[in-house]
Amino acid sequence: MTERVLVVDALGAGSGRRVRSRDVIGVGPRLVASVLREHGYEVELAEFERLKEGGEYDCVGVSVMTGDERAARRVFERHPDSFKFLGGPGAADPNALLKTRADAAIVGECERTLPELLERREPVRGAYWRRGDDVEFPGPRPIVRRPASPDPRFIRAYPTRWAARVYVEVVRGCSNSHRTTLELPDGRRCADCGRCREGEGEERWECPEGIPPGCGFCSVPSLFGPSRSRPLRDIVREVRGLVKEGVRRIVLSASDVLDYRRGEEPLTDPRHPPPNLDALERLLRRVSKRAEVVFAENVKACLVNEEVAELLGEYCRGTSVSVGVETGDPGLLRAVGKPSTVKEALRAVRLLRRAGLRPHVYFVYGLPGQTLASARATVRVMRRAVELGAEKVTVYRFRPLPASAFGNFPPGPSPRESRASKLIADAARELNTRLKRRLVGDEIEVFVAERDLKNPKNAVGWPVLGGPKVLIKGGSKLLGTRCMVRVEGVISDKMVAGKVRKVLEEVDLEALESRVPT
Repeated sequence: MTERVLVVDALGAGSGRRVRSRDVIGVGPRLVASVLREHGYEVELAEFERLKEGGEYDCVGVSVMTGDERAARRVFERHPDSFKFLGGPGAADPNALLKTRADAAIVGECERTLPELLERREPVRGAYWRRGDDVEFPGPRPIVRRPASPDPRFIRAYPTRWAARVYVEVVRGCSNSHRTTLELPDGRRCADCGRCREGEGEERWECPEGIPPGCGFCSVPSLFGPSRSRPLRDIVREVRGLVKEGVRRIVLSASDVLDYRRGEEPLTDPRHPPPNLDALERLLRRVSKRAEVVFAENVKACLVNEEVAELLGEYCRGTSVSVGVETGDPGLLRAVGKPSTVKEALRAVRLLRRAGLRPHVYFVYGLPGQTLASARATVRVMRRAVELGAEKVTVYRFRPLPASAFGNFPPGPSPRESRASKLIADAARELNTRLKRRLVGDEIEVFVAERDLKNPKNAVGWPVLGGPKVLIKGGSKLLGTRCMVRVEGVISDKMVAGKVRKVLEEVDLEALESRVPT
C-alpha cells in the first residue's frame, strides 16, 4: 500500500498565524512534496492556517523557521501515531526536535536525505534523529549537484497564489566563502591563512579553524553549500506550470541572482568572475515572456555594475530588489565576513534606482562587534541609501542561527537594552515613515487579496510591483480584484491607507479554489 504523507507549510506561523510576509509563497514545502511524490508517496501539501482536521497519514512533515516550533508541535499532536519530521531553516537547530517532539529533522537539502529517512526510519546522514531527550546526528551529506524541481501543481495548496509573490529557485547555496574574523564564543578565530578569500575552487570552502563559510550571521552556505544554478529549461518549465495554475508574480529566488551561471560550479568566489550577462539575459527574457511580473530577489552589491543594473531594469522595471548592507561600519562589515563594501552597497543602490528598480536595503542591529560608533555609522549609511533612492530600510535584530558561525552567540541586545540598537531601529522607523509619506497622493495597482486580520470588514491590498501593504477600509467586498488605489495616508512604517479609484479586473477565485491540492 502506498504510504500517505502530509507536508505542512508553517514557515513564519509562530504559534498560530503568520503575521509578516503573507504575500510570499516559498519554495521549500513544495519541493519537499515534489521529491516525496517522485519517490512514490501519496502526498498532500497544506498551509498551517488552512490545515483541516482529521486525516490519517503515515508520515507528517512540517516546514519551519526558528520560532515556529509551537505551530509544528500543534500539528504533530494531531497525528501522534505518524512518523514526524521537520524541514526548513528551523530544522537546523537540534533543540527544535526536542521542542516539537518530532522524530527527525532534515538539515539542509532534502533530495537524498528525506527519501532515505522515510524508507529506513532510522538515523541517516543529513538528518537529526531524536531518541527520547537526546539528539543524534550521523553527519552531513554531500551537496546535491543538480537541485530538484518542484511540481507546479503543488501551488494549488495556496489559495492566494493569484496575488502572491511565488518564489522559484534559480540558484541554490551561496558563493560567499569569506569567514568572520571575530572570535567565536568557543575560542575559534580566523588564523588569517587567506584560503577563503584567495584560494582556488572548493578549497576556499575548507577552513583550518573549522569556521563555517559566509557572513557570520547566515547559515545558507553551511546548509546548502556553494552556489549551483538550476538548468534554464527546468526553471522555465516550472514557471510555465505556475502561470498555468494562476500565478502572476514570480520571484527569481537566490542568495544572489547574479550568481546565476556566473562561473565554474560549485561557485565559491563571491566577487570573481563578474556576472554572466548573457545567461542572465536568457533567464530574464524567457521567464518574463510567461510571467506577468518578475522580481529579482537579492543581489550582492559587489557584483552590481551599470550593465547589470540596466539588464535588471529592462526585465524587472518598477519592482523591488534587495541589497544586504548589514552595517555601515566598514571594519565590522569585513569582520562579519561580508564580501561587499559599504561604498559598493551605496553604488548598487544608486545604479539600481537609476535603472528603474526600487532598492530595499537591509541592516542588522545587535550584531556581535556592534558599538555605539558602528551604530552611528550605520545610521549615516541608512540615510545616504535613502538619498540615493532606496525605497525601504529593513532592520533585523541579530538572532543566532543554527549552523552559522555566530550560532553560539547570544541574541543581539534589543533597542530597550542597547543605545546602539535603539539608534538603528529608531532611524529605520523614521526613514520608512518618511518614505511612506511620499506615497500619499500616488495611485498604485494592488491585488485585493485578503481581509484585514484586525477588522474583517477591511481588506489588504498587495501592490503588484511590491511595496507597503495598503489597507482599504470596507474593502472586503472587493476581495479577488485588481484595483487602482490612491494612497490617502500612512498607518505605520509598514502600511499605508488607500482608497479604491477603479476596479481593473475581477479574478475567478472559485475556479482557483475548486482545484484540489495534489
